[in-house]
Amino acid sequence: MRLFFAAFPDLDTCRKIAAAARTLDLPGAPRYLPPDNYHVTLLFLGEVSDAEVQSIREIGEAQRVECSSLRFDRWEYWKDAGAVVASSSDRPQSLLNLRATLAARLAQHGVSFDDKPLRPHITVARKIAQAPVLQALSEFSCEVRAFSLVSSVTASSGSVYTVVGTWPLLDTA
Repeated sequence: MRLFFAAFPDLDTCRKIAAAARTLDLPGAPRYLPPDNYHVTLLFLGEVSDAEVQSIREIGEAQRVECSSLRFDRWEYWKDAGAVVASSSDRPQSLLNLRATLAARLAQHGVSFDDKPLRPHITVARKIAQAPVLQALSEFSCEVRAFSLVSSVTASSGSVYTVVGTWPLLDTA
């Protein structure tokens, strides 16, 4: 099973992102992701055995981190992935703490994961072979109030995500 931890933006934010993405002049025949698939990957695990899923869920459930706000402020083209993303120059400390704690606990349990640093973004389009000229992104923010463990299956139409578990973050207001 292919898993990752992620935060999902609220429905209003997804609509704003989708509307902004549709105004981009992307070359070729890009595949726009459905707004239901918009997420910020916190930590990618990749393939894990069925036997590991319960302990990974327990690690997620044990987290106690504050909510945070993410501000998306620019479009980026990621050549290696052939993708356009809405990117955030922010790295909220609470999300950095969440990622670090998840990583530490997973390592203690011998669960492998991708150790790339957190780079908050939302992928909006794929299958872009050449760099597009990207216009400025009108900033938008979303509150991160929960995070999820998500299963990913690749289908001919794109990735299909299934939420395995979701946990609230601490509201400090």
